[in-house]
Amino acid sequence: MAAIAISINMDVPVDIIRETIRKFKAVPHRIEYVETINDVIYYNDSKGTNTDASIKAIEAMSRPTILIAGG
Repeated sequence: MAAIAISINMDVPVDIIRETIRKFKAVPHRIEYVETINDVIYYNDSKGTNTDASIKAIEAMSRPTILIAGG
């Protein structure tokens, strides 16, 4: 959101901002969409290597979420 605000403030055309967002590839292993199977959506958040990062990832979900963790 900050990057969008800065871009607008610097008079970057909105269509360029929109296209850039559309093409953006998420950082691997950070709430990365994996697949949907039987209406269950799977995400890979293996970069969430500490408790706070994992909690933030769960809070970012818009649906009920089950954490599968290993170690």
